Amino acid sequence: MFPRVSRVSLTPWLAACAAVLVTLFSSPPAFSQPSPTNQVLVLPGRGAHAVLESASFGSLTNATIECWVRWDEFGPTRRIFNYGRPMRDLSVLSREGNDLGFVIGDAKLGLRWLILPDVLRAGVWYHVAAASGPQGMRLYLNGVPVATANPYPGSFAAAALDGSCFLGKSVTSADSEPTFRGAIDEFRIWSYARPAEEIRADLFRRAHAGEPGLVFLANFDEPNDAVHLKDGAALQGAVLPLTVDSPPANAPAGSTGPGHVGRSGEGSLTRSHFAGISFVAGLLTAFCLIHSLLFIFQPRTRTHLYFALISGLGALASWPLLALQDVNREVLPVLGILVWRLFRLLFDPKAPEPSRQLTSTALTVSGFRLVNDLIYEFPDLLVLCANLVAFVVVVQCLARVVSIAAGAWRAKLDGSRSVGLGLGALLVLSGLSYEIPYLGGITYNQLGVALFFAATSIHLARTHALATRQLERQAAELEKSNTQLRTANEQIEAQRRELTLAKDAADSANAAKSRFLAGVSHELRTPLNAIIGYSEMLAEEAPEIGASSMVPDLTKIQTAAKHQLALINDILDLSKIEAGKMTVSIAPFDLDPVLQSITETIQPLLAKRRNRLVLECPNPLGSMVSDELKLRQILFNLLSNAAKFTEDGTIRLQVRGDPASVEFTVIDTGIGMTQDQIRQLFQAFIQAEATTQAKYGGTGLGLAITRRYCEMLNGEVTVASEPGQGSTFTVRLPRSATVANVPTLPAPPPLSSNATPRPSPPAS
Repeated sequence: MFPRVSRVSLTPWLAACAAVLVTLFSSPPAFSQPSPTNQVLVLPGRGAHAVLESASFGSLTNATIECWVRWDEFGPTRRIFNYGRPMRDLSVLSREGNDLGFVIGDAKLGLRWLILPDVLRAGVWYHVAAASGPQGMRLYLNGVPVATANPYPGSFAAAALDGSCFLGKSVTSADSEPTFRGAIDEFRIWSYARPAEEIRADLFRRAHAGEPGLVFLANFDEPNDAVHLKDGAALQGAVLPLTVDSPPANAPAGSTGPGHVGRSGEGSLTRSHFAGISFVAGLLTAFCLIHSLLFIFQPRTRTHLYFALISGLGALASWPLLALQDVNREVLPVLGILVWRLFRLLFDPKAPEPSRQLTSTALTVSGFRLVNDLIYEFPDLLVLCANLVAFVVVVQCLARVVSIAAGAWRAKLDGSRSVGLGLGALLVLSGLSYEIPYLGGITYNQLGVALFFAATSIHLARTHALATRQLERQAAELEKSNTQLRTANEQIEAQRRELTLAKDAADSANAAKSRFLAGVSHELRTPLNAIIGYSEMLAEEAPEIGASSMVPDLTKIQTAAKHQLALINDILDLSKIEAGKMTVSIAPFDLDPVLQSITETIQPLLAKRRNRLVLECPNPLGSMVSDELKLRQILFNLLSNAAKFTEDGTIRLQVRGDPASVEFTVIDTGIGMTQDQIRQLFQAFIQAEATTQAKYGGTGLGLAITRRYCEMLNGEVTVASEPGQGSTFTVRLPRSATVANVPTLPAPPPLSSNATPRPSPPAS
């Protein structure tokens, strides 16, 4: 899928232009004056090959291989001669289309290369010679040394002695590369490295067995027991060239075109003054770099990551040192998984993604096949099983990719047409390794790869640009919103400052009011106490002086004065609480006498509306450490509130205690309240409704003071009520109260709630 590689350039377009501008190197001149027809070995492809007996040359440390060759077809790799085992072999071959190559695989040092690029033409006879030994590896075309020598000193002896030897086929049984298609004649192996002069002198001479240094000869004109034709290989008559217009004998090495030397693992294989990387590899490398950078800038956009991985893996597999072993074929399962994930993200995120099991299988089988090709040859049965698994994985991935692409095409999604056409070009052209005229040796399958990757890259780049513009628009809108928000915040801050000033002023006014009311408490209470005292004295003495008719009026005066005094007391208490002048007297006391006193005190209020009080509590309740006077006020306020809003009913006071707290519950069967009324229940000077105040009276201060007292004693008061069903008030106080930030005073002597100071009579 990725058969050629080229120089890595800054952008894919520069890489493409550079590859197109690489002109064809000078090929050997044309031949003239054909010789009489003779027998040649014809290999029609489709597995046809010849097996050679290698006993006569397998241990050579110096050798020269010579033959006449005619290529009828080019492709990624076509072996002319191959001896040994995988990675420990010696090969003369064509590769990357019309390149001529000579490679020796050393068990310790890896592959040693000589490559002559772009010199072969289909249908033309060439004389090829490859010499090896201590003087290094040398390659000759038509008798001319066409590549600088590789200093590697090995030869046949470096290859595996127990390997195979073929004409037209690879010794790697797992290789799926097509066999050679063309013709071979005058195949010779010499036991020494022949110089260029000898090779040119014997170009058109028929060699004969037994010549000094000639250890193997196959001219196919006579029967040869050391050559076995297999799978369609045949002998046919063919015309060989008689002469060639070669350069002068003293021409320097490489005069017909600059060949190049390289070593596996060092990356030094070069082609002319460009790096020995083909057009496709340069293009893919550029795509890999570009989309890797895009992924770094946008790490959440995984499409760039997958495309960079696909491009990088394809570029790596297209490197000549790996492409020779068809590494691109071995990594197809992994590429299929990556392409599946890429298409899913591009066009159908809801589609199923490759499972972990399938991904693991693809990685495992690809790794196994790479090891088999490059490092160690596994048994044929294992290789066959791995190939079958790889085929299943690739087919499954291809089916998913085509399904997603077809769905996107039908839905007319953005980019589906361009990427779909690129995928179609890749699939259709993948099997065509023929060169495209006027494109500098680029083949059709390379063009398919380039079209697919270019279309996908352009779509991703366009998507990236659109996303960037969208982000810019959103950033501008966000900046505008931020500006508006800052303006609104400034306005809110200004309003907050104004409200703070207004609140401070209101608090100051409220504090001044509370201080005023607290300060004049003596002046307000003293006259009322005097009125109450004198009216009680007159009511007692009136019958004695015969003025009994005045008693009812004096009683009314007492009632009105007491009501006025209670109202003033509530207002003054609330003012003290708000001004922070209310004191709390914490002292121990018994609960039972307190409850008994409260039930007696509340009886007149209960009788007014014909209500009955029921006290429910365990006996005895024990003692509390709290403010007794404020507890009395809390319970009195709750019971008087229940008595006010209940007629002909029952009011229950339930008391429950434990070592930590005491709970007081007042339950009535009165008019009840709605939720809206409950929400404003404990606010000062506010009653449930205006009609309630008009009908039942009151100031709305009792419950507000009750809540404040509960909070001062570290307790709480809650309420539950339904209209027409009555109300339930619950007070929960700690058995031992500790009030923070409130000065504690000695507990006052217990007073009954109806006791009022009696003024002394005026002095007579």
